[in-house]
Amino acid sequence: MYKNLFFDLDDTLWAFSENAYDTFLEMYEKHRYSRFFHSFSHFYGLYQQRNSELWVEYAEGKVTKDELNRQRFFYPLQAVGVEDALLAKQFSEDFFAVIPTKSKLMPHAGEVLDYLHGRGYNLYILSNGFRELQRRKMQSAGIARYFKKVVLSDDIGVLKPWLPIFHF
Repeated sequence: MYKNLFFDLDDTLWAFSENAYDTFLEMYEKHRYSRFFHSFSHFYGLYQQRNSELWVEYAEGKVTKDELNRQRFFYPLQAVGVEDALLAKQFSEDFFAVIPTKSKLMPHAGEVLDYLHGRGYNLYILSNGFRELQRRKMQSAGIARYFKKVVLSDDIGVLKPWLPIFHF
């Protein structure tokens, strides 16, 4: 009955949470953040709290993509009294360079894509993820070949769950 299937990428196919955690841990160690935080968990908890708030603000149009990225990496440092915007910027740049190289998929994602693709379904990605990362993530994980098209909110200026992205 259905011929066209749309998938989100992050934490639907590509294991965003796991890949992000691994990348944050690498960056935490690389930038010697143990100087500022009691533990990695202390840092990561601060990051996650502010990051969640910022994504809501981004979806509501209250902050830009650049501001979201600046604040979410700077906030944990500020929360412990470290006003080093340059360090936060370098951490962010390194994070974004490394995370799309990660390749972990959600359990059984590869098998599902093999099955659907092998039976002639047209597969598409529909994601709020950032343009400069999503295609690289798919390449690293070896799943780009399954998809006819990647539709990103970054490209059309509308975030899920707003209806216009689905009409597009």
